[in-house]
Amino acid sequence: MSTQCAICLCDYTEPVSIPCGHVYCLKCISDHILSSSPDGFAASCPTCRTSFCIVLPELKSLPTQFHRYITPSIRRVFVEPEAFKRKLDALEARNGALERENRALMAAVAKEKKDLQEARKQLKVMGKKITRVCDSNRSIMPPSKRPRLDADSSSSAIATARRRLLSSANLEAFARAHSTKRSVWNPFAGAQMTSRSR
Repeated sequence: MSTQCAICLCDYTEPVSIPCGHVYCLKCISDHILSSSPDGFAASCPTCRTSFCIVLPELKSLPTQFHRYITPSIRRVFVEPEAFKRKLDALEARNGALERENRALMAAVAKEKKDLQEARKQLKVMGKKITRVCDSNRSIMPPSKRPRLDADSSSSAIATARRRLLSSANLEAFARAHSTKRSVWNPFAGAQMTSRSR
C-alpha cells in the first residue's frame, strides 16, 4: 500500500477508501466527486474509473434484515505507516525472543523428563537392593553397607561395654555418697536404703 495520495501526490491526510479499494485523502476525493459527478449520485474512481454510489439509500425504505449490508461508499482508513512499522518491528523482535525462549524451555523440559526417567530407573534398581532382607540379622540394609564384625570391631565393642559398666558403677557410688538421711529410692542400688548424713 502506498503512503501517498494518487491525486495530490502527498502523504495521506485523513485517508479514505472507496469500494474499489483505492485510498485517497478525504479532501482530494471530495473535490474529485464534486468536479466529476454529473448527477451527484455516482462517481468514478480517479485511478481505475470504477463507478461507485455516493448516496446511501434511506434505511427506513429498506427491510430491517438488509440494514447491516448498507455501508457508506467512502470509509475512513487509519493509516500511520511509521507508527505501524515501529510496532511491527517491535512485535517481530518480541516474537523472535518468545520463540527462542520457547525452544529453550522445551529443551529444558525434555532434559528434565529424561533425568526423571533415569532417576526412576535408578530408584527401581535401588529399591530392589534395599528390600532384600538378610535372614541372619534381619537388616534391610543392603549387603554392601552392612557393618562387618571382625576381630577389631569385636574388641572395640567389648571396650565400649566396659566403659558403660564403669560409668554406671561410678554413678552408683556417687548416689550412695550423696544421699540424704531419709529413706529414698536409689535407682542404682535397686532397693530402698537409708543413707547416712553428711
